[in-house]
Amino acid sequence: SRPCLQHQIKRCSAPCVGLVQEEDYAFDVSQAVEYLKGNNQHVFDEFLKKMDQASSEREYEKAAFYRNQISSLKVIQAHQFADGKRQIDLDAVAITQESDIFCVAVLFVRGGRILGSRNFYPAKTKFASKSEVLESFLMQYYLEKDPPSEIIMDSKIDHLQAIQEALSDGISHKVKIKANVRKDRKRWLEIAVTNAQESLLMKLSTKATTQSQLFSLTDFLQLDDVITKVECFDISHTTGDKCIAACVVFSQDGFDKKQYRRFNISGITPGDDYAAISQAVSRHYSRAIKEGKKLPDAVVIDGGKGQLRIAKECLNELGLSNIPIIGIAKGSKRKRGKEKIFLNLQKQPLAKEQHSPAMYLLQIVRDEAHRFAITGHRAKKRKTLLKSDLESIEGIGPTKKKNLIRQFGGIQEVQRASIEDLLTIDGINKALAQRIYNFFNAG
Repeated sequence: SRPCLQHQIKRCSAPCVGLVQEEDYAFDVSQAVEYLKGNNQHVFDEFLKKMDQASSEREYEKAAFYRNQISSLKVIQAHQFADGKRQIDLDAVAITQESDIFCVAVLFVRGGRILGSRNFYPAKTKFASKSEVLESFLMQYYLEKDPPSEIIMDSKIDHLQAIQEALSDGISHKVKIKANVRKDRKRWLEIAVTNAQESLLMKLSTKATTQSQLFSLTDFLQLDDVITKVECFDISHTTGDKCIAACVVFSQDGFDKKQYRRFNISGITPGDDYAAISQAVSRHYSRAIKEGKKLPDAVVIDGGKGQLRIAKECLNELGLSNIPIIGIAKGSKRKRGKEKIFLNLQKQPLAKEQHSPAMYLLQIVRDEAHRFAITGHRAKKRKTLLKSDLESIEGIGPTKKKNLIRQFGGIQEVQRASIEDLLTIDGINKALAQRIYNFFNAG
């Protein structure tokens, strides 16, 4: 309904709420695409045309905007390491390994300039060699994107010719893969190698911390088997309205956002958190059992003994009574660190060490579930509010709604608008303006 902070600090033109014309937004997108392709001169030429056009039409503020854009791009360009003599397009690919974990770093060079890099952690690489991992990565990575004419790597692969032919198939240029490079290419490759090494070190450090937390939680709960996967549930609503349940997943690799789930809760008494937890837990694990998915080693509920009991009953009904379930009851005045931890149906809370890795893990999992639930609830509420506040008014459709938001800058501004203000909008006649005004100013 209104632009976010990115628009306020002038980092976004707010297309999501219609504050930019489609033609202008399309121009911005095309310029970004050209820049990412390395066609810097084309971008400069287009901005120069726009600047000259604005200046000739005496739109000096707009001309100054394009001038500043050109200056900013030149500053960025000046800080990039580049081969100024030739327009080189290539990807520098480096791989590093520690135990059975591989990291592949890809450095993008377009027009002789570094545009950025990405790091990847290939899965299911146990017993695989570097060559096998690289070959598999290249084929998968370039499956949905055209490779550049040159790929340089820090390691050789066994089936070089076959991979080159496969990557060249169906595109307008031949792809060459090189392992022995010099000068500028060697420097780019060194950057990629450094990226891969540093990224893997960070990954291993995070994984070591995560495993320590899971071991600590296992000891805290006095379980025989080490916990490797935890799922946490939370409920979010506003006095029972727009109720959303959320489930987040934490494993040995940290939070697994691909497995996050939200549930629209319906058919319950508004504000009944017990019924909401029951519905979410039953739906989630019924589907998990049906689809044969890996079940968690422990379930966490953001709630006290009541919510814990309801969730435990749901698991028992599904034949999952062996999964330990943990309840995090809020402490006095909801202060962080004052929570009480309950396990299964035990009446007394567990004795806890305030700053132990186990407690930290439970807190961050609980906080992540709360974040995921509340963002889903707010999105649902915002969508309903936007529709009810405008489209429920007779005579207001998607086009008029878009025009109102674009002209006034948001729902709140429309609410404050006078009838005379509303009449300035295309398609709004006096009768419709009166209806809009009465809707927001009834009583």
